[in-house]
Amino acid sequence: MWVLPYAFPKFKGAAFDGLLIYPEGELLIPSCSITEEFKDSLLKLIERVGSEVEARKVPSYAECRYCDISKEDCSDRITEDEQRGSGETDLF
Repeated sequence: MWVLPYAFPKFKGAAFDGLLIYPEGELLIPSCSITEEFKDSLLKLIERVGSEVEARKVPSYAECRYCDISKEDCSDRITEDEQRGSGETDLF
C-alpha cells in the first residue's frame, strides 16, 4: 500500500486502501493507517531483517509450536509449554 507508488511511477501520488481476508471475515485497512510512525517502524524492521548482524534468538513455545523446523534441525526449538506447569501442587 505504501511503496507501490514508489515502485511504479504511474501510481505516484496515489493512496491505496488494503483488505485482509480471513476465514472469519474481512478487515479494511484504510490508506490513512500509513502514518509516519508506521513508516518509521517498517523501515526499522526492514533494516533489522536485512542486517548482517544475526537477530537475537528468543524462542518460546507459543512461537515454536507453529514452526515446521524440527528439534533435530533447530536446537533452540521449545517443544513443551514451560509456562503452563504440571497443574500439580502440594497444597491440595
